[in-house]
Amino acid sequence: MLKIKLRHTKYSKQSLALQMFHINHNLLPNMLIKEIATIKPLTPEKARIKALQTQKDNANKALKAERDRQRIAKAQKSLNTALHTQ
Repeated sequence: MLKIKLRHTKYSKQSLALQMFHINHNLLPNMLIKEIATIKPLTPEKARIKALQTQKDNANKALKAERDRQRIAKAQKSLNTALHTQ
Protein backbone atom coordinates (compact mmCIF):
# COMPACT_ATOMS: atom_id res chain seq x y z
CA MET A 1 0.00 0.00 0.00
CA LEU A 2 1.27 3.43 -0.88
CA LYS A 3 1.99 5.90 1.88
CA ILE A 4 1.91 9.56 0.95
CA LYS A 5 3.40 12.14 3.27
CA LEU A 6 1.43 15.34 3.33
CA ARG A 7 3.18 18.67 3.64
CA HIS A 8 1.57 21.96 4.46
CA THR A 9 2.49 23.80 1.30
CA LYS A 10 0.36 25.56 -1.24
CA TYR A 11 0.22 24.16 -4.74
CA SER A 12 -1.86 25.31 -7.63
CA LYS A 13 -4.43 22.83 -8.89
CA GLN A 14 -2.53 22.33 -12.14
CA SER A 15 0.81 21.63 -10.48
CA LEU A 16 -0.82 19.25 -8.02
CA ALA A 17 -2.52 17.39 -10.86
CA LEU A 18 0.77 17.17 -12.74
CA GLN A 19 2.59 15.92 -9.66
CA MET A 20 -0.05 13.28 -8.96
CA PHE A 21 0.07 12.15 -12.61
CA HIS A 22 3.85 11.97 -12.36
CA ILE A 23 3.67 9.88 -9.17
CA ASN A 24 0.98 7.56 -10.52
CA HIS A 25 2.70 7.19 -13.86
CA ASN A 26 6.01 6.23 -12.25
CA LEU A 27 4.53 3.82 -9.72
CA LEU A 28 1.88 2.27 -11.94
CA PRO A 29 3.17 2.15 -15.52
CA ASN A 30 0.40 -0.20 -16.70
CA MET A 31 -2.41 1.96 -15.35
CA LEU A 32 -5.05 2.97 -17.87
CA ILE A 33 -6.74 6.32 -17.56
CA LYS A 34 -10.44 6.08 -18.32
CA GLU A 35 -12.92 8.87 -18.63
CA ILE A 36 -15.30 9.29 -15.75
CA ALA A 37 -18.86 8.68 -16.83
CA THR A 38 -21.66 10.78 -15.42
CA ILE A 39 -23.89 8.98 -12.96
CA LYS A 40 -27.59 9.35 -13.56
CA PRO A 41 -29.63 10.18 -10.46
CA LEU A 42 -31.76 7.34 -9.13
CA THR A 43 -35.50 7.41 -9.41
CA PRO A 44 -37.27 7.90 -6.06
CA GLU A 45 -38.35 4.25 -6.05
CA LYS A 46 -34.82 2.97 -6.69
CA ALA A 47 -33.36 5.42 -4.19
CA ARG A 48 -35.76 4.10 -1.52
CA ILE A 49 -34.82 0.50 -2.32
CA LYS A 50 -31.12 1.37 -2.15
CA ALA A 51 -31.60 3.16 1.18
CA LEU A 52 -33.49 0.20 2.63
CA GLN A 53 -30.77 -2.20 1.46
CA THR A 54 -28.12 0.00 3.06
CA GLN A 55 -30.11 0.08 6.32
CA LYS A 56 -30.43 -3.71 6.20
CA ASP A 57 -26.71 -4.15 5.63
CA ASN A 58 -25.87 -1.75 8.47
CA ALA A 59 -28.28 -3.55 10.81
CA ASN A 60 -26.70 -6.90 9.92
CA LYS A 61 -23.22 -5.51 10.61
CA ALA A 62 -24.35 -4.05 13.94
CA LEU A 63 -26.00 -7.36 14.91
CA LYS A 64 -22.87 -9.33 14.06
CA ALA A 65 -20.68 -6.87 15.98
CA GLU A 66 -22.92 -7.09 19.06
CA ARG A 67 -22.98 -10.90 18.95
CA ASP A 68 -19.20 -10.95 18.64
CA ARG A 69 -18.87 -8.48 21.53
CA GLN A 70 -21.12 -10.59 23.75
CA ARG A 71 -19.31 -13.78 22.76
CA ILE A 72 -15.94 -12.22 23.62
CA ALA A 73 -17.26 -10.86 26.93
CA LYS A 74 -18.61 -14.30 27.85
CA ALA A 75 -15.31 -15.98 26.96
CA GLN A 76 -13.32 -13.42 28.97
CA LYS A 77 -15.60 -13.89 31.96
CA SER A 78 -15.26 -17.68 31.85
CA LEU A 79 -11.49 -17.34 31.44
CA ASN A 80 -11.26 -15.01 34.44
CA THR A 81 -13.34 -17.36 36.61
CA ALA A 82 -11.21 -20.33 35.52
CA LEU A 83 -7.99 -18.48 36.36
CA HIS A 84 -9.26 -17.30 39.76
CA THR A 85 -10.55 -20.72 40.84
CA GLN A 86 -7.14 -22.39 40.47
